Amino acid sequence: MRFLLSKKHVYCLVVLLAALIPVSFPQAQSSAPPIVYQQARMEILIAASTPPAASPTSQTATSPEVPTPPIDTKNKYEAHSLAINVTVRPSEALEQRDLFLLSPFNQADALMFVYRTPELIIPSAPFIQQPVDILTINRQGLIEEILPNIVPANLDSQAAVDSPVLAVMYLKAGTVDKENIKPKDRVKHTIFSPAPEIRQ
Repeated sequence: MRFLLSKKHVYCLVVLLAALIPVSFPQAQSSAPPIVYQQARMEILIAASTPPAASPTSQTATSPEVPTPPIDTKNKYEAHSLAINVTVRPSEALEQRDLFLLSPFNQADALMFVYRTPELIIPSAPFIQQPVDILTINRQGLIEEILPNIVPANLDSQAAVDSPVLAVMYLKAGTVDKENIKPKDRVKHTIFSPAPEIRQ
């Protein structure tokens, strides 16, 4: 004996089964937890360098004596270190919208983005609309390149660099010149892994 079910009966049967059998739908995966600002104390080890030669000035015998300027006890060309408070964030933080609402130097001397693996680019940072000094830093903490007095918001896109960098640091404009920071100076922090010393 065959039972013929109409479309109406089939529909009612499906509705009944759906009501009796509990169906659990997978909950939507929550987005990645927000990346929290991390304040870190870092030290830039600045090597000594030769100061530029002073430009000669000509004076006539009748010219009044020029007063001697006060002596600056700090010579930026000598080896020294610069301790700074740095706001550290992973490079993925550039995709977080809340970042665009915050001052890049809020309670810090510098802002630094760290890549998971070394990259050959300087990330686009359109939220920084003031002049800054940009440092690219390799895995060992050595400064590779310096871009002084740059407004990142004016850059069209990501800038390419010659050597892989692990981090990009943004300092307040003028810091590089004031402290005589140069390529191959070292940023000291546990984020970086300096090469082991070679003992002879």
